[in-house]
Amino acid sequence: MYKKKYCFKALIVLFLISNQLVAQKSKLGWELIKQQNFSDALLEFDQSIELNPNDTSSYIGRARCYLMIGDYNSAEENITKVLVNQDKRADLLFLAGNIYFQVKEYNKAIEHYTGAIENNKPGKHFVSQLDLYYNRGNALLNMEKYNEARDDFIKAIIEGDKSADVHLKISEIFHEIGNKKGACDYYQKAIKLDSTSLNQIIYEYCSKTDTLNLGAITKPNDTTEIYDIVDVKPLPMDGMRGFYRYLGVNMRYPEDAIKRRIEGRVFVQFIVNRDGSLSDVRAIKGIGGSCDQEAVRIVKNAQTWYPAINKGELARTRMILPIEFNIK
Repeated sequence: MYKKKYCFKALIVLFLISNQLVAQKSKLGWELIKQQNFSDALLEFDQSIELNPNDTSSYIGRARCYLMIGDYNSAEENITKVLVNQDKRADLLFLAGNIYFQVKEYNKAIEHYTGAIENNKPGKHFVSQLDLYYNRGNALLNMEKYNEARDDFIKAIIEGDKSADVHLKISEIFHEIGNKKGACDYYQKAIKLDSTSLNQIIYEYCSKTDTLNLGAITKPNDTTEIYDIVDVKPLPMDGMRGFYRYLGVNMRYPEDAIKRRIEGRVFVQFIVNRDGSLSDVRAIKGIGGSCDQEAVRIVKNAQTWYPAINKGELARTRMILPIEFNIK
């Protein structure tokens, strides 16, 4: 009887020591996250979970670490384990949304951001409404749900987002849906918020007109110099999304590449001239199977771009873009 009682007490002591050690390791892991030391944080969380496979805090910590180092599959695996029993916590839903956003599963990201918004309450697990609306807006934008994305970005502004970035997002949306006046209006607001990151020319121009033909406010210079860094980068007439839509519609996947199951990225370099035309198009890193030639062909046939602006004048600019080849 005495031995049983002694063993029982010993087990209680071991249990308490184990729980204390788990708490210490989990706490240390979170402190290491704050220091952005994710590899050491993972070691602490791993040891904590070995001691207690049900330690929620360590699974959350591991999910955050894996997200930060780009191991999104492991991040998803860890956050999923936690959400099984805690699917109403706004902070966890927000974290899951961020993970799904990184792997371009935008529908799932939107679903989790929405869940976080619906369950967000003041307290320990509260998430900034600004961040929730901004991140969901980005996911909606990637799904080309422009009106919904715009609404979320506006909500982020109402919640206190004073950054130039969110105003540029709205400007991009207006540009995509053909509302050039709206695009200019939000360019103005962005520049007023952060004139150091954007060229003042755009503000001056947009205050006078409702189009985005940047050539109207600048003059070509006589130099043939080609720039890699400019004040205002060149832009396809339909925006980058429109440009990649054009690539998707017009690409002819080479038969040789299909037979040989060749996939990957071809990096195409070209010059955007002062009149917006494209020249000197060539593949600088290819994958073979005639994909390089197809990438060059499709870029050569693209419509003109808005030219770059440098020091108040139109400028020739060197661009490098990846062209994806994926056999579906």
